Amino acid sequence: MPAIKYKVTLSDDEIQNLERLIRKGKSASRSHTRARILLKAAAGFQD
Repeated sequence: MPAIKYKVTLSDDEIQNLERLIRKGKSASRSHTRARILLKAAAGFQD
């Protein structure tokens, strides 16, 4: 059974907030990982 693929679209403001969260480095590792996943998904990366 093929995996469901979702199209992720982020506004410029959302992208800036995620990049800021990653750069700041004071949040939990899980939050950093999720932010990186969202940014890559929005950029068109798969797996």
